[in-house]
Amino acid sequence: GKIILSTVARLYHWKGISLSIEAIRKLPNHIRSKIVFLIVGDGEDFEHLKQLSKELPVVMLGRCKNEEAIGVLKISDIYLHSSFPGGGLSTSLLEALACGIAVIATRNEGAEEVIINAKNGTLLGTPDSTLIQKAIEDLFSDAAKRQSYGQIAKQTVREQFSWERTAEAYLKLLRTL
Repeated sequence: GKIILSTVARLYHWKGISLSIEAIRKLPNHIRSKIVFLIVGDGEDFEHLKQLSKELPVVMLGRCKNEEAIGVLKISDIYLHSSFPGGGLSTSLLEALACGIAVIATRNEGAEEVIINAKNGTLLGTPDSTLIQKAIEDLFSDAAKRQSYGQIAKQTVREQFSWERTAEAYLKLLRTL
């Protein structure tokens, strides 16, 4: 009966997961009591994030097999992608979109390439816990919006990242050589 938020990532500072945890801390009690944030992954920030999330509805799942991580995504209602600048297009972000989850993302790690704000997700201008908090509150209170974003997100991945589309792009590139 809870809204499930999730993220799948290597747990390093530049992934911005501490911002998502801080956003959850800022949520009003009536919302915080109705959510759970599942964090899949391991890395140097694991213990730090575990400490930050004490007394919050946050579950640190640690490293999981890919199939288990996809299972977490499939039961999620909202995916949080709160990265700082650095890194290329996030595979986990694409997997979340492919699973039909409403996404809240900063413009980093390729999110700007795949998230169309207010169409297939919420694209935030900067990595900021207050912006993430407000976006969570917005999607928490609007199940229809979550569902719509998820459906369009799934379609976006199917259209832009299918094997056929990828093969066509490679063929086009090879023909120019």
